[in-house]
Amino acid sequence: EVFGRLSVFRGGWTLEAAEAVFSSAENDGVATVDALEQLASSSLIVTDEGVDEIRFRMLETIREYSTGLVASELRSSLRAEHARYFRAFVETADEKLAGREQHRWLSRVAADLDNVRAALDWSREVGESDIGLAIAASMGRFWTVRGFVSEGLAALRDVLDRATQASPRDRAKALNWAGNL
Repeated sequence: EVFGRLSVFRGGWTLEAAEAVFSSAENDGVATVDALEQLASSSLIVTDEGVDEIRFRMLETIREYSTGLVASELRSSLRAEHARYFRAFVETADEKLAGREQHRWLSRVAADLDNVRAALDWSREVGESDIGLAIAASMGRFWTVRGFVSEGLAALRDVLDRATQASPRDRAKALNWAGNL
């Protein structure tokens, strides 16, 4: 069950991310930590030990296979929770990127960049432009510092064109970063 649900992640994930996404969706009593240990011992996922945290990842072909193991309704719910989690993640990162922890948070956001991109894609696919705008507005500093100017500007323009009911704060922040980029 967890194996199929992990297909919502791109590039890798942390235990915290998996627990947050799964706890909001129907979890059916599956213990995430135990399941991750079993999947790692079966070589279905790979464990990477970093400086601050342990990250997990799947080979892309295995991830594609695991996508088919989840019912479409549950998959939709998981993708929504995934986007909400990464919205909160980049909003926290945006604050930390302006302070003493910038280097650490640049690395953390870079490690989850594929997940952030997936959340932006999901927001476009399902019409959740307000979530997409909040994510893009919070990524401005990262895109600037890391030199992802074209990607950042394209994402900001896209969400600014689609977000009609966005909070004035997020809209102003996105416009500011679009101008900077």
